[in-house]
Amino acid sequence: MERWFKENQSANLSLRKITPEEALQMVPILKKESVEGGCILESTGKDINQPKLLQGYLEGVIQSGGKIHYKAFVQRIEKQRTEWVVEASEKLFQAPLLINAAGAWADEVACLASIKPLGIVPKRRTVITFDPQPNYSVQNWPMVLEISEEFYFKPYFQEILASPADRTPSIPCDAKPEESDCILAIKRLEQATTIKIDKINRKWAGLRSFVDDELPVIGFDPGERGFFWVAALGGSGIETSPAVGEMAACLATNYKLPEYFSSYNIDPERYSPARIKSKRGI
Repeated sequence: MERWFKENQSANLSLRKITPEEALQMVPILKKESVEGGCILESTGKDINQPKLLQGYLEGVIQSGGKIHYKAFVQRIEKQRTEWVVEASEKLFQAPLLINAAGAWADEVACLASIKPLGIVPKRRTVITFDPQPNYSVQNWPMVLEISEEFYFKPYFQEILASPADRTPSIPCDAKPEESDCILAIKRLEQATTIKIDKINRKWAGLRSFVDDELPVIGFDPGERGFFWVAALGGSGIETSPAVGEMAACLATNYKLPEYFSSYNIDPERYSPARIKSKRGI
């Protein structure tokens, strides 16, 4: 905990150590032995309403004159002179710039375009929800994250949402929750808290994609200037999406990055796919 506290100190975060008594007052289901070494509180973080955020992005695309094609399975990608030609569900799309933001499928899309992959590994993350005990009101609880990220839980409307923080390598797919991971979530929560989970209300899984250094990949492919990567966002795609989107848009259109990127010491070169390909000898 001490090491994590030192490594994550930042002027942009409000981190402070709190006593076990303070932690138990905030989240009374925690077992005393689980917090006897103390806790760290970050009080400036906010939750994101994901459906509203995504709806806002969709509306922005449409208002800017863009179109969204649903169920457009990509079958073929070719570079013809100065333009890319993408065949998707019997439709042809042409453009001089191809942006690969295909999540867990980003390497597969690259291969279709005859671009060498980056070694992106999708990893499954499982989530369950369950009802809290009747004598607890959970709405004002903070999110609780175990210091080595063995589990986390937080209020989720009238339920509690929890995860064993699993990172199981997977092929790109529509991920489904494994029973063993759901059981692991229950086991870890019941070890650290006084709660007993008799029934899971809902369960689901998703894929979070990583490269070796676990940093995002944003930028033009070093071997093909017209191919632009936005991939390997790990588990931070939603919360970083405004900044990632703005950085990607500026780099792809050769537009100057806003000043706040430099004020936060964000160097686009750190996220370039060139760093991956040079290490892998591609």
